[in-house]
Amino acid sequence: MGISQTFYFIGNTDSGPDKLKYQMEASSIKKPRSPEYEEMLDEYRLYESPEFIEAFDYSMWSKLDIVTEIVSLMSPENGREFIQRCYEDYKKKFEPEWIDRIRAAQEKRCVRKKLPVIAYCKSIKWLPFYMESMCDGCNATDNDLKRLSMTFDAPILAFSIYDSDILFISFVEAKSDIICNHAKPNYDSFTDYDVDLYKKGFPVFLQDFCDKEKHHLLVDTWNSTGYAFAEDRMSDIQKILGITAIYNDQEAPEGFVLLSANCIGSS
Repeated sequence: MGISQTFYFIGNTDSGPDKLKYQMEASSIKKPRSPEYEEMLDEYRLYESPEFIEAFDYSMWSKLDIVTEIVSLMSPENGREFIQRCYEDYKKKFEPEWIDRIRAAQEKRCVRKKLPVIAYCKSIKWLPFYMESMCDGCNATDNDLKRLSMTFDAPILAFSIYDSDILFISFVEAKSDIICNHAKPNYDSFTDYDVDLYKKGFPVFLQDFCDKEKHHLLVDTWNSTGYAFAEDRMSDIQKILGITAIYNDQEAPEGFVLLSANCIGSS
């Protein structure tokens, strides 16, 4: 059984660090928060304490994940009524001293789930993204890429390595319904992975991400027969594109700042 690793990059759309943190939290849950809930939470903020909002939000979306499914099946009007009932019920039993316990529980949840990180630099076109469950031991799938693209409302570029023998490069832009998947085995006789599911030719879309005078370098690097390890081919392509990968959720490259998903009680 081969070992895989994937490196994701999010197109920098100038969203800014705060929005990216919020989007990362959304990327770690199966279903996005409903617009009805977001609107009503903003209304509650006008007359409830920040502590109550934190506690109510945690109750609704961290402990009661079924709420996302229930609201998604309702009309907007019925969804608002359901959320309002949840709010009224929670308000009756809420105690201010709960907030410390809730924040502690949320902090543990964030650590346990190993929420994603982004290495952020305002001037960089492609922001490295890392999430253990998606990067280590995995190859990028179309579903992963589409979900990330929709979550961040941005194009997604991914490099996957299989056993140092194959380099996969994928690109997805969900709002334009663009999906590209390419594979480059180190040698033609490789049979341990079904590379026929991927295009074998040069991924032309990569040329959109660098200056024209570097296009021939990309083609030569992709077609070269001199690579014994797919990681080296990937590294050279990334250097040409001017992008930097991250390998864990602890270390940011020089000039970058690590952004982590928002957690209750975090700054």
